[in-house]
Amino acid sequence: ERPIVLCRDILGRVRQKVANLFAQCLRTAQELESPANPTLARPANAIYFQPDVFVLTDGTVMVEKINCPDVGMFLADVDCTGATVLPHVAATMQAMRKEVCERIRSAMGRCATIVTRDEVLENREDVLEIREIRSLEHGLAEAGVAVRVISASQVQEVESGGVLLLLNLDYAHGSTATLLRRHRAGEV
Repeated sequence: ERPIVLCRDILGRVRQKVANLFAQCLRTAQELESPANPTLARPANAIYFQPDVFVLTDGTVMVEKINCPDVGMFLADVDCTGATVLPHVAATMQAMRKEVCERIRSAMGRCATIVTRDEVLENREDVLEIREIRSLEHGLAEAGVAVRVISASQVQEVESGGVLLLLNLDYAHGSTATLLRRHRAGEV
């Protein structure tokens, strides 16, 4: 096996392709929200995301999807005892978590409410999501942010004007109906 080396021009193309696609996603979201609620003009507020990108052998860049947010923060807290590559991954994710948590603090202030799927909290389903939340709680505490984690069906309890960090919700599921209604009304 040989290491894969990506030239700066390819990395630049990846960044540009991802930026263009993400801008298109934001425009589409705003276009879809506008008719539903023309009086609310909300800024784009994605704090972090991770694209899945393919770089073909001829240098072609293809973006498969954009994960908002990415499940990967938990890698900052993985036990690396005896591993050779994992410590590098953990160090990279620790630095990324610090930056992301600073962005969250800038966007949300000193209190953050994380919203996850009901089954994650009630049934302890989705181990990666649980670890992601723990890692975010850890990083946000280091950034001086108090964290509250709730399920989608608990959004009714959030005060009007509350800012929420949404993690991998199923917007077709009934548990998000209140979230969607309150968002349309400009309450959260």
